[in-house]
Formats: sequence, C-alpha cells, structure tokens
Amino acid sequence: MKYLYPFLIDSFVKNLHAMQIFFAIILPVKYRQIKQITLAGVIRKTPSMAKATFELIEALRSTALNLKNGAYHSWGHHGACNCGNLVQSVTQFSKEEILRHAQQSTGEWTELAREFCPVTNAPLALIFLKLEAIGLNSTDIHHVEYLSSPVVLKRLPGGHRWLKRNSKDHAILYFETFASILEEELLDAIEIPAITRLKNGRDIKSLEPIMSAI
Repeated sequence: MKYLYPFLIDSFVKNLHAMQIFFAIILPVKYRQIKQITLAGVIRKTPSMAKATFELIEALRSTALNLKNGAYHSWGHHGACNCGNLVQSVTQFSKEEILRHAQQSTGEWTELAREFCPVTNAPLALIFLKLEAIGLNSTDIHHVEYLSSPVVLKRLPGGHRWLKRNSKDHAILYFETFASILEEELLDAIEIPAITRLKNGRDIKSLEPIMSAI
C-alpha cells in the first residue's frame, strides 16, 4: 500500500492542477461565450453602425425634438436617459412604463440589450424587438446610452469631441448627427435609373451626352 502513496499523491496534484485551470481559464471563457448565444444557438454578431431606415431616422429626429421641447432627461432613469427617451419615441411607452419594464431585469440598457430573452420579460423583449426592427442592435444601444459611437462623434459639427452622456444638449446633438448620417446613407443607396428613351423616341444610353452638351 505504501508504494501506492506517491502515485496517488502525484495523481491528485495533477487533477488539482487541471481543476484550477478549468475554473480559472476555461469556465470563464465558456461562460462569456454562452452569454453571447441567442435562443437560436448562434452568437449574435452586430455591425459597427446601425442599419439606415426611415423609421430609425424619424425616431432619432423625434427624440431630439422632444428633448428640445422640454422632455425630461436623466441618465440614471431607465425611462428618461438617452436610450429611454429614444424608446419613448419608438414604442410610445411613457417613461414610467419603460422604467417599470426595465426594472424586471438588472443592469443598464447595455446589459439589458445583450441579455434579453424574447420568451421571458415580454414587455422588455417587445422594446428590444422594436429597436431591432427599425435598425438598431445591442452595440448601437450601448453607443446611444453613452453617446459614444466613433462614427457619430467623428461627424459632429466642429469635428470630433467627446460628449457627456448625462447632458441633454449633447444627447440632442448626438441624435441629430446620428440621423443625418443615416439620411446620407439612404440617399447614397438610392439608384436613379438612367433615361434610355427621349420623348421623340430616339434611344440614348444615358443622360451623359445631353448633360455634357449643356
């Protein structure tokens, strides 16, 4: 039996070392991966900028206008922070309703957006589904909450600068700049077909020969 002691001790030390590696390295990594997996079983991949849609542009403009007209703004209030005011424009929920729905989970809008489940917390899920439907993703929601999108900050009137997340004026500026960027993207995406036939029936390949003759 005494000859087994060194073997047992060596085996125990190796297993202990393996357990330390598992709990210190492997488990945290797996946990972070699981948090990113949606119900469909795939990792949510989000682009760096929101999808340009008429609905999103209207919501951004409306939110900026509401803030200019005196809408309550408070960064520590789920229903009246930057995201909260945008959600009011998108869903027509009041700030009190949004606050009540948001308090069903814990964390700021960034955490709520990353971890929401479309099966549970139905009102909160509805909010995020509406935001996604008009072109926003969890990355955009984070940037709106902190007024931090590099794309938006770069396009601010007067050049790049950092904005204060708890400033109503900065929130208005962010929403308006964000909307302008998306409007430009929509205009760039519109394809105007070339006129291929004049009224007298003469065929032309494009308008270029006509424009060059003017």
